[in-house]
Amino acid sequence: MGQPRHDRAAGAGRLRIAGHFGEFLQGRLGPAGPLVLVTLPCAAAGVVALHRPAPALRLQGDALRPDRARAMLAQLGAGLRGRVLIRALDEPGGGTGTSTAALLALARLAGQGGRPPQDLARAALAVEGASDPLMFPAPGRVLWASREGRALACLPPLPAMQAIGGLLGPPCRTRPQDMRYPDISDLVARWQAGPGAAEAARLASQSAARTLALRGPAGDPT
Repeated sequence: MGQPRHDRAAGAGRLRIAGHFGEFLQGRLGPAGPLVLVTLPCAAAGVVALHRPAPALRLQGDALRPDRARAMLAQLGAGLRGRVLIRALDEPGGGTGTSTAALLALARLAGQGGRPPQDLARAALAVEGASDPLMFPAPGRVLWASREGRALACLPPLPAMQAIGGLLGPPCRTRPQDMRYPDISDLVARWQAGPGAAEAARLASQSAARTLALRGPAGDPT
């Protein structure tokens, strides 16, 4: 991105980046429009990152491949030395934002966490091909174009609620080229009006039903 490279040798430290628990809404904004989502923030998901001083970068953990770590640092024009462990709080590939959270953890360890969210989003998108809006202070308040790495609109505050759920089936990594999703433009319009908890649940159920009808899996118990 044109910035000078600065290697950072951070002191010993620990940080946590929250993930999400899937999406309230996910689909196309119009039949041929961008793939958009409204995320469900979840502090119990995400990653924990540990750093210990060392003369060179050594990456460990299940949340981030070394090649992606190097690519993220290159996108940010940054460097990092030390032993870094990035551990997922649930199984990677479960759809809870682990990969984006891991990239953001690396950025913070490299002294880049204070950059504008859109800068971090562009870097994550270049590495992954898709991203979650976890770099924003309120991820659930943006209409997020995940394959473009940008916020299309600001949304009303999320209603107070308790969400109970789990993970079904084996891990399934996001394929950035996959755009086979239903049109949810009508649901997005209703969401922008500021739903209460009951209406948010109805809209989320309708979005999920459209996705299941188009993509499966058949017999989903939810």
